[in-house]
Amino acid sequence: MRSTKTIVTCVVLCMLAICGKAQNFNNALRVAPTGSNNGYVAINGLSLDTLDFTVELWIKADSDSYNGVTPFNDPSIFGNKNWDNGGNTGVEIAIYTGGRYKVNFTPASSSRVDQVSSGPQLMSRWNHIAVTVQRMGYIRLYTNGILTDSTNISSTHGRSINSTYPYNFCDDGTGAYAHPLSAYVDEFRVWKGARTTDQIRRYMCRTVPTGTANLMVYYPMQHTTGTAITDASGSGHDGTLTNPSSCVWTVSNAPVGDSSSYVYTSTWSGTTVSVGSAGSGLFTASNIGAGQSGMQVYRTNYPPNNVSGITLPGSDSVYFGVYPVLDGGLYQVNYDYSNYPAANTYEVGSILYARTGVTANWANLATSKNTAANTMQSTGTLSSYEHFVLGNFTTTYVNAVQSSSTNFSVAPNPTSGVINLTSANGNEATVTIFTMSGQVVHTGVASAWPYELNISHLPAGNYILNCKGNDLNESFRINKIQ
Repeated sequence: MRSTKTIVTCVVLCMLAICGKAQNFNNALRVAPTGSNNGYVAINGLSLDTLDFTVELWIKADSDSYNGVTPFNDPSIFGNKNWDNGGNTGVEIAIYTGGRYKVNFTPASSSRVDQVSSGPQLMSRWNHIAVTVQRMGYIRLYTNGILTDSTNISSTHGRSINSTYPYNFCDDGTGAYAHPLSAYVDEFRVWKGARTTDQIRRYMCRTVPTGTANLMVYYPMQHTTGTAITDASGSGHDGTLTNPSSCVWTVSNAPVGDSSSYVYTSTWSGTTVSVGSAGSGLFTASNIGAGQSGMQVYRTNYPPNNVSGITLPGSDSVYFGVYPVLDGGLYQVNYDYSNYPAANTYEVGSILYARTGVTANWANLATSKNTAANTMQSTGTLSSYEHFVLGNFTTTYVNAVQSSSTNFSVAPNPTSGVINLTSANGNEATVTIFTMSGQVVHTGVASAWPYELNISHLPAGNYILNCKGNDLNESFRINKIQ
C-alpha cells in the first residue's frame, strides 16, 4: 500500500481543451429524411461486376417513424438497382419489415435471390452487419460477427450485377426510393473477396489500417462538415453526400476504436478478453457469463467526446469499450494501470468511470482497488455495451515554499535550473517529473543523495515532482521560472 501525505489538493487540468478538436472524434453520419429528399452517399466509380465481395458497416436504425417516414418498408442501406422492383439487375441490402436486414441479389439474366437475416433487429443499439458474396458459393449474412444465414448462388457465377444505376450508400441506385433510410451509420467498407468470419471479427470494433489489402471502399465517417467523403482505402471511390439537408454529421458512439481484441466461444469459464498499450495499461473483460456468444474489447486513442459526470477528468487521452455480441450477458472489468504513469501518481483518488452505450454522461463505476497490484476490479456486473475511462485525477503536494516533508526535501523552489532533492532515510527512490496534464518529462532512480535534477531545458511553469521508494509515494509542486 502506498502512503501519500496530503496537505494541498491540486486539480490537474484538463481534457476539455483537447475535446474541442473534432478531428479526434469518431464521427458518424445521421441520415434523417426531410420531405421528398433522401440523404445518401453517391459512391464514385464503384464496379462489382462479377467479383466476390463483402459489404460491412455499423448501423443504428430508428425504432419509430422519423418525420412520417416508416423505416421498415425495405429502405435501402446499399445498392445499385431501382428497388421498386427486386427482379431487376443489381444488389440491395435493406432493412426488412420488423427491423432486421435482407439482401436481394439479381445478376443479369438470373432469377432474384432474397435472404432475410435471422439476427437481431437493427434498432435500440449499434449493430455491425456484414454481407459476403462468393459467386461460386454462398451469400452469407453476419450480425456482430455471428454468421446467421446463407444461400447458395453458385448458379449465377460469371454473371454481372452492374446495372444502369450507380452504387449508393443509404439509398438505392436511383437515389430517390420512396421509403428512405432513417438511421445512424458508421465505418462503411466494401472489400474485394468474401471475407472470412475471423476477418470480419478482426476489424469489427476497430478502424482499418492504411494500406490493408483488398479494401475497395472505406468511409470511416471522420468528417464534421461538407459533402465530400474521402475514400480512405486509397482506391479513389470518394463519396458525395447528396441532399445534405437530410444528413447530419454527428459524434458517433459506435463501438469502434484504434485496436481491439475478441473472443467468440460457447464456454466462458476462465476466459478473458484484454486490450491495452504500453502507456495506458491493460483493460480486461472477465467473469463473462454463460450464454454470451462473443465479446469485443477495444481501445480508443483519443479523449471521449465529453466528460460530463467525471470529477477532475485530467488529461486521459485513452478510453476503453466493451461490446457484448448479445446484450444482457453478464461480465466484469479489470483495469491494470501499472504502465500508466499519471494513474500511479494520482492513484489514491483515481476512479474508473463508465457510460452505457450511447448515453452522454459518465458515472462512477464501483470498483475494488488494489494499490499493491495497480488494479481496479468492478465489484458489480455489467450487461450491456459500455465505455470506461479513468478520472478524478488529483495529486497531493506540500506548500511550494516549504518544499519538504518528513521524508523528502526539494530546494530551491521556485528554480530556474537545478533542483537538489534530499531524503531523510537515504533509501533508493524513483524520481519522476510530470507536466500538470500528466506527461512524463523526466524519470530517474535516486540511489545517492542529494539527487540533482536539471530542469533548465523545461518551459517555465508548474510541474509535479513525484518521489517513490519502498512504501513512500510523495509528490511536490515545483515552479520552473525563466
